[in-house]
Amino acid sequence: MNAFHLKLIAAAAMLLDHIAYFFPNTSICFHWIGRISAPIFIFCAGNSVHYTHSKKLYLLRLYLASVFMSLFQVLSQVELNFFRTLFTITLLISILELYHKNKLICLKYVTLYLLYQFIVCYICGYLIQNSNADTESICFFLLPAVTGSLYSVVSETQ
Repeated sequence: MNAFHLKLIAAAAMLLDHIAYFFPNTSICFHWIGRISAPIFIFCAGNSVHYTHSKKLYLLRLYLASVFMSLFQVLSQVELNFFRTLFTITLLISILELYHKNKLICLKYVTLYLLYQFIVCYICGYLIQNSNADTESICFFLLPAVTGSLYSVVSETQ
């Protein structure tokens, strides 16, 4: 079994989970089966970022998928954007891989990332608190995805 087969299994499990999400009165077993998709996708993303030829292009593809899905979220009001979580995880893996090459550079990037996240999460939270019904979904879905913020990532994976 290779990564492609794992991704097929995860996609099938995710499909069952989405069926249970979108169609009421569906068996709870669909959700149970669907819960295996996230760990499999996280494993595959972590493995892929380690073995890819271009980490920048891989991260860019995950970022663009995250932004595209956030546009879908704004239009549909559906909180399903796992690409943001995958982007965040792979970005952190890429930063932490620098530890083996140069500990000081890794510490610098971790510090910059945490400072950036603090500022962007504060701004996103402020904008959401002061938004109206028309701009709330843009501030909650689109803005965090475009900025690569951790704001509301946890609520999307539950």
